[in-house]
Amino acid sequence: MAGIGVIGGGGIATSIASYVLQAASHQLTFVQGRSLGAGIATTTLATEDELRETDLVVEAAHPDVVKEHGARILRTSDLMVLSCGAVVDDDVRNALAETATKHGTRLILPHGALVGVESYLPQQWESATIEFVKSPSSLEPAPKHTDRRMVLYDGPVRGIAALYPRNVNAMVTYALATVGLDHCRARLVSDPDATVGRLETSAAGADGSRLHVIKEQPMKGVSGTEMAASVLGSLQQAMEQRPGLVFG
Repeated sequence: MAGIGVIGGGGIATSIASYVLQAASHQLTFVQGRSLGAGIATTTLATEDELRETDLVVEAAHPDVVKEHGARILRTSDLMVLSCGAVVDDDVRNALAETATKHGTRLILPHGALVGVESYLPQQWESATIEFVKSPSSLEPAPKHTDRRMVLYDGPVRGIAALYPRNVNAMVTYALATVGLDHCRARLVSDPDATVGRLETSAAGADGSRLHVIKEQPMKGVSGTEMAASVLGSLQQAMEQRPGLVFG
């Protein structure tokens, strides 16, 4: 029976904890909430004994939690990171991946809103673009002007992560799975007429291959309505064993 720990106090974390409690093949070893003090996310992390009983920790709180506690978690447990802004920092990401490899654990980036992220991994891509179109109410922070369509960002994925940390998880994962944070182009568009969130990805290879995906999904807050189910699907896939940085 796999032990699952959850960090976070929002809807996604609650859905994951509820699922684990009802699953015959998993047990919930700990749940840690989060609090924001002076703009910084904090959490009283599980004890060493709790971590030793935990096969997988799902982080659904804040990038600071990953930066502060990720290495400690990875010494004993796999870590699924939902706050992907934490791994935009190359030093942080490389250190976590090295810790995971050293201890035979995994740093897992779930596919989230992406479709078929595993299709990108075997291919050598020359270029990649990802675009999100959302209503102003689904963006955080909200744009200054909400009465007209606006391109809020158009540039490398690395640059958007600090500006819209709660809207770019899929962008970060897509960039790392294709051409990297500095070469993957990100576009974020605010559209008051948008009734669904629209995600479009396009990648091109040197051999002429192309992969173009468009997905439209109703929104719930800053995420699509499928997000909880998507994370649960990634959690179920996470029982596959391969150390280091992996996508799920």
